[in-house]
Amino acid sequence: MAVLAVFSLSLVLLVSKAGNYLAYQMTSISDEHKTSILAYKSKAEYFLQQEDWAGASLWIQQLQKDEKTYASIMRFASAELVAINRNSPREIKGSYGRRLHWHVHLNEPNPLLDLPLSDGKTSFLFELPDHMMPGRWWPLVKILLHLVIPLLLLITVCIILYHHLMKPLHQLEKASEKFSQGEFDTRLLPELKGRNDEIASIAKTFDTMVSKVGALIAGQRHLISDLSHELRTPLQRIELSIPNDNSLTAQRLQRETKLIRKLVEDTLTLAWLENESPTLNSDAVDLVALLEAITDDAQFEIPRSYDSVNHSRGMHIAPSR
Repeated sequence: MAVLAVFSLSLVLLVSKAGNYLAYQMTSISDEHKTSILAYKSKAEYFLQQEDWAGASLWIQQLQKDEKTYASIMRFASAELVAINRNSPREIKGSYGRRLHWHVHLNEPNPLLDLPLSDGKTSFLFELPDHMMPGRWWPLVKILLHLVIPLLLLITVCIILYHHLMKPLHQLEKASEKFSQGEFDTRLLPELKGRNDEIASIAKTFDTMVSKVGALIAGQRHLISDLSHELRTPLQRIELSIPNDNSLTAQRLQRETKLIRKLVEDTLTLAWLENESPTLNSDAVDLVALLEAITDDAQFEIPRSYDSVNHSRGMHIAPSR
């Protein structure tokens, strides 16, 4: 926010200064037009020296037609009616218009230029035509200066700020994705290259969390490995201790130990799947075979006393196949 505030104030000041400077520069008559006007003055000077007023009149008419403006050669003098500390009035020179080197205001009408001739009493008067008026491009320059250029600068600053703020967030997103894929050594703070702001604080917290969670998962995996060894060894001993005969009890014990072994392996596999998150392939399941196995287990677990009670009541449970 401080950066945007400073930039906005600087931009307003810069636009104001540049606008004033360009407006002042654009109020001067161009050198090319000054040369043309001075050439007209030299021509008027020639007619004055020759006192060729008929030729001057024809030239003035043609000049007004060509330039589509007013032009004239005029002699003037004015008398001071009230003299201060003098006994009699004196003749002084007057002026009908502006000098050629004066600046022309952008909002004023076409000025009348007064170019004095050599006798000191005669001037060449020339109203500045439209095509010689300075500031013709000022409306376009004003739009560029007050709208287009500030907008481009503001967009540039916004892009820089966006890149400055969003780049570490994208890095955080990539680091989180790597961590979710099992890369527990991922660290974000070294990639920020010495930043010392709120985002760097978030990166530091993220690295601490990744370090602790990675150590926790590593310990969990080690524990699962130990449990796998500690549970499978006693089961193997139990299986070896079961009598190798065809009695119903021995067959049942073998079957139950196999089920316990499978249950342990499935539990360990489930824990491994939760940690590793591999791609699983689905397999078809025979529901009829599953239900028959469940029925066999249920019939075997029913006490034999229930069979006698059921026979006395006229009930009979069909044996398994």
